[in-house]
Amino acid sequence: MSGLREQQANAVPEPQGDALLAGFLALCGQFDLAMGEAELRATVPVPAEGADASTLRRLAERLDLSFERHTPGKKRLEELAPPYLLQGAHGDAWLVRGRANRHLILVDPLRSETRAVTPRTAAELATSVLVLRPRRAGAAEVAGQGLWQRAVAARLKPALLEIALASVFINLMALATPIFMMTVYNKVVAQAAVRTLDVLAIGMLSLFAFELLLRGLRGHIVGHTGAKLDLALSSEVVHHLLALPHRVFERVPSGQMLERLRQLDQLRSFLTGNLPLLLVDLAFVGLFLAAIFLLSPMLGMVTACAMPLFVLVSAVAHRRQKALVKQNFRAVAGKASSLAETVAQAYTVKSLGLEQEMERRFDARQIESAWTGFKAAGLANLVGAGGQALQHLTGLVVVYLGAQMIISGELSIGALVACTILSARALSPMRQLFFAYAQLQQVRDAFTRLDQLLGEHVERRAGTMPAPSNLAGHIRLENVSFAYAEGKPPALDGLDLDVAPGTMLAIVGPPGSGKSTLAKLISGLEHPTSGRILIDHLDLARLSPASYRAQIGMVPQEVQLFSGSIAENIAMGATDRSITRIVAAARFVGLHDLVQRLPEGYDTILGERGSGLSLGQRQLVSIARAIVRNPRLLILDEATSALDAASETHLLGNLRRAGSGRTIVLITHRRSVAEMCDRAVFLQQGRSIAQGTPGEVLHAADRHARLEAREAAVGRSQSNANLQAVPS
Repeated sequence: MSGLREQQANAVPEPQGDALLAGFLALCGQFDLAMGEAELRATVPVPAEGADASTLRRLAERLDLSFERHTPGKKRLEELAPPYLLQGAHGDAWLVRGRANRHLILVDPLRSETRAVTPRTAAELATSVLVLRPRRAGAAEVAGQGLWQRAVAARLKPALLEIALASVFINLMALATPIFMMTVYNKVVAQAAVRTLDVLAIGMLSLFAFELLLRGLRGHIVGHTGAKLDLALSSEVVHHLLALPHRVFERVPSGQMLERLRQLDQLRSFLTGNLPLLLVDLAFVGLFLAAIFLLSPMLGMVTACAMPLFVLVSAVAHRRQKALVKQNFRAVAGKASSLAETVAQAYTVKSLGLEQEMERRFDARQIESAWTGFKAAGLANLVGAGGQALQHLTGLVVVYLGAQMIISGELSIGALVACTILSARALSPMRQLFFAYAQLQQVRDAFTRLDQLLGEHVERRAGTMPAPSNLAGHIRLENVSFAYAEGKPPALDGLDLDVAPGTMLAIVGPPGSGKSTLAKLISGLEHPTSGRILIDHLDLARLSPASYRAQIGMVPQEVQLFSGSIAENIAMGATDRSITRIVAAARFVGLHDLVQRLPEGYDTILGERGSGLSLGQRQLVSIARAIVRNPRLLILDEATSALDAASETHLLGNLRRAGSGRTIVLITHRRSVAEMCDRAVFLQQGRSIAQGTPGEVLHAADRHARLEAREAAVGRSQSNANLQAVPS
């Protein structure tokens, strides 16, 4: 069988490239942003059909660039200062780099061709003008960790102003009802002024209609802003989550991670719920209180004295509620972790009969979660009932004192009715103060937990640079040591290794010797505690992870497939997803014939983690997924452990024949695999015991194993002798 590269060269045309993305990349170069195409694709998901203006808008937000889109026109192009992008109608794009003699200098980003055209000609070429600028002078880094808070504030500010403006009119119109009632009782009824009543009624109906319109508009603004912010914030959180280093996912329990992500629901309910409106209404409590004081200082004092009681009850209950909410969050996170672990390990649970054990563990966490939730809900109900009783009591006192004032001639009936309405309106938001406290605490906690997640440093750090566009695959380790946690024994200790480009290297050793750790270090998932790793003589720690991993293929020890078709799983992560390339990769690894026997072929839908295929078939799909991008460096961590001898021989033979110029690192425990390689390394307890040809290294490994076996036998004999010497 011919090599994969030959098959691809003969069957797959060269990709035409994404002109708009290339233009954006060229524009980044104008702003001294050191990025490659892989970094851009890692920054936002690019549609399969290519980037569009919305893609560039999201890129600009992530890179902290301003973005403007204009319709092209001769006058606009004459006035607009380069650099900027022109977007064509058929996927074309040009970078306007500068001006010369009343002409615009256009650069084709795909062909690197430059030409000078008049502004009129440029306007005829383009359908859109895309202008991007750094928000800060000299900005050259990817946006920092405070960007998401600024994005929230930027979207909320104009909407809050509109909501506040609508609320001002709504609350001012709320004064109309008590004024109407007072006028009816004091003027209309007393004077039998029916015509005046008709005019007042028509006026109130008009006000009610206008208030209804304003309330609908305010609700629409709240809902629309909440939906937009939810979409933007969810996208930002997931993007940041996927940009976190692998170690974060190993350190933070999965349930806690999921609960942090669920805090987006808290923010969504805040943004689309009644709390923003309640907070605005609280600002107008003083307006209603002032109106009561104008009508009757005595009744105004009664209402004013009741307000601190609402605040006191809410503050006392809030302290207890805050502790319960924190307990409930920990309990829910523990429950989610337990359930996620059980589902992920369902095979082990079923095969070992651990159902009852896992159910007991889940029930313990569920009881804690239910109990803390019950106590929090009980406290909320108690405070709600107390607030309602306090409001009713205040209303009773207002009516009682007002009636006495009417009898003594100090107050009119209409004024009492108006004071009663105004008192209820002033105390209504105060009664909900506890729930506002609780929701604000939940929102603040949600922001804190999201900030903990978004505060984690992403893999791309300041100072990183794109990897060379065509890696040779030279690997060099210089005195590399690595420990998974401070104070723990090193998984790798002082390792030196030099792998020439195009070498097929086998890494062998007993379990726990550091083989998989070495694979993580070479792939950039982890970084050495000390020492350094050089890829093509460049420090791996300073290379951009996205541009580096775009040129390598990695098959981990634990096979991970995703929901979707076999073709989608193979093509995942590849820029060229043509069926020709997918089939070529499947043929290369020996998967094609197996897929052809399936009723749906490459369209066969797999369940979670690749359910529906055997372990060996899942391994072949994983290897094809790594091969389809034609990597310059291929790392296989026990990737053939579930394959039969014939499939393994076929795969390794193809790797051997098509591996010229490609560096391949094979982690294996099989002698047959190691013997097919150019070189081998034997690891023991994180140290390199032997390096050389496979024969030399395997011989050294055998000798080391015999020595350890003799030492173990001596140790057992000594232990038995010591036991026999102990008196019975």
